[in-house]
Amino acid sequence: NVATAAAGVGGAVRLNSGNVFVSNSTFNNNTSASTALPNANTFSVNAGRTLTLNNSNIWGAAAQHIDGAGTVVYNYSNVKGITPTATN
Repeated sequence: NVATAAAGVGGAVRLNSGNVFVSNSTFNNNTSASTALPNANTFSVNAGRTLTLNNSNIWGAAAQHIDGAGTVVYNYSNVKGITPTATN
């Protein structure tokens, strides 16, 4: 998927309202042309929103895949550009 808007959109998903739980999923080679959130190649997470990744893989050619002022929770997930914590 390629998002071509310059606004803060994710290449695959934009969390503008609500919270999202992603489980047992793979997102690969998504890109965004966003100048507001240049690292949101897969997910754009707005402030006050939470993205929870459970046992999922987020990968692709881009260096970063998640951007925004929201919260991201990683549970046993592999995300390019993110250094896993001890609890991941």
